Amino acid sequence: MKVLTKATDKTILYIGHKAVVVENGIDVGHTVYANTEDYVIHDVEIIPGDVRIMEYCYTPEAGFYRNPDFPDELYVTPEEQIAELRDHMRTMQEKIDYILDKIDTPK
Repeated sequence: MKVLTKATDKTILYIGHKAVVVENGIDVGHTVYANTEDYVIHDVEIIPGDVRIMEYCYTPEAGFYRNPDFPDELYVTPEEQIAELRDHMRTMQEKIDYILDKIDTPK
């Protein structure tokens, strides 16, 4: 996998399969990052599941680590994210059940 970081603070900007230096920057498929000297492309074999862009930094020496500049109030742990998704799923299921009940009930 390719990991694109800022050269200055090592913040992860992109994780994916493509990061190629082209004439006008670094092409990652959907975006071209200009000024190639501002970024570093890393080839990384294993990316931990909780690593997300902007929330984490990367260097070959230190590996992946939480971005110290990322606001704590915006950080969501994997456990919190799972709980939020379960709540959302429960709410959606209640709405689906309500709609199906209305459809199945003869008037």
